[in-house]
Amino acid sequence: MKNLNEMTAKELKEKAKELKVANWWNLKKSDLIKGIEAKLEVSNTSEKNTETAAKDEPMKMSETINTLEHIFDVLNNIYFDDSLPKAMITVQSTPKAYGHCTTKKIWKAGSDDKNNDDAMYEINLGAEYINRPIQETAATLNHEMVHLYCIINDIADTCQNGRYHNKTFKAEAEARDLITEYDRANGFSHTKPTEEFTRKLTNAGIDISIKFARTKASAVIRRRNKQHKYTCPICGQYVKSASELHISCTDCGVEMECL
Repeated sequence: MKNLNEMTAKELKEKAKELKVANWWNLKKSDLIKGIEAKLEVSNTSEKNTETAAKDEPMKMSETINTLEHIFDVLNNIYFDDSLPKAMITVQSTPKAYGHCTTKKIWKAGSDDKNNDDAMYEINLGAEYINRPIQETAATLNHEMVHLYCIINDIADTCQNGRYHNKTFKAEAEARDLITEYDRANGFSHTKPTEEFTRKLTNAGIDISIKFARTKASAVIRRRNKQHKYTCPICGQYVKSASELHISCTDCGVEMECL
């Protein structure tokens, strides 16, 4: 756009009319410029606020899956030389784990068990933890991709039905910019991203500031109904109930008292 000071009065009035500057037809050139600048400033601020609001809003689940599939492709290229087969990325509830990778191809087209050419492994990311920073979610995806790499290459990276992550898994994970932490029950099962992992992710064009769709659900607090105890003031016989009652002791013929 031409500099406002270089515009003619006619051009300024047309611009002011377009921006709906108040009383534009009666304003001098200097006042037209001030009015136009004020309108442009408000417009720019509004656009920035809209962009910020859109960025702060979590993506829809379909967008989340699309983004995770893209991150899979990026990680496959960076850390596995594009050697991994395409996996079915899912987001489902797994309260006790950040994610899992199936040991068999469980997704396939049609019902023909003999034709397994198009079948796919599944990598699931726990819905309860999808709201973590994107580099941590990507690190979980990379963790499961290490498992997939070991599966297709017949590398024993776990034992005890896949629960215990051994030193082979540790070596494969750390070779792909993941930090591994050890515990006696699960071995080197806990991983997190290194700074180098985050840097490579960012350099590959992944926006680590975006938010995924689902946030962690709040714990449901279940309240027990208050128990009422009714006692006979004469014989001491009592009754408990979750409801409020109006009862009498048939033995003593008196109304029972609520304690």
